[in-house]
Amino acid sequence: MNEQAIAIPTTHMYINFPGFPRWSLEIYNPTGVTIHDVLTKLYELFHRRVGKDEFASFPHSLQAPASKAFSVRTSQNPAERAHGIKRIDFVFPNLFFVGLSLAADGHRWDINLASAVA
Repeated sequence: MNEQAIAIPTTHMYINFPGFPRWSLEIYNPTGVTIHDVLTKLYELFHRRVGKDEFASFPHSLQAPASKAFSVRTSQNPAERAHGIKRIDFVFPNLFFVGLSLAADGHRWDINLASAVA
């Protein structure tokens, strides 16, 4: 977890979420961005509650599946349900982080997610 996140150590890293431009991340570590830094920021981002304005900014084609994913995720946990819909619900079923790839601009990174279903 303390290894550098990318082959060429860097103190700043920018991560894009294709399809979700408001979710971009900036990660900073003065001693070099580590795998731990990246995974911690991703966890924080995905578990952030989606407010009404953010929810409304998504097209209905994403709202309905996210609402269903929220219902499934919280069906056995009323306490979690009370926290409301989270960003993780919008990426369902692509819940598995499979890495980063260099973005087209050559300075940022794109997140790659996959589903357990092949």
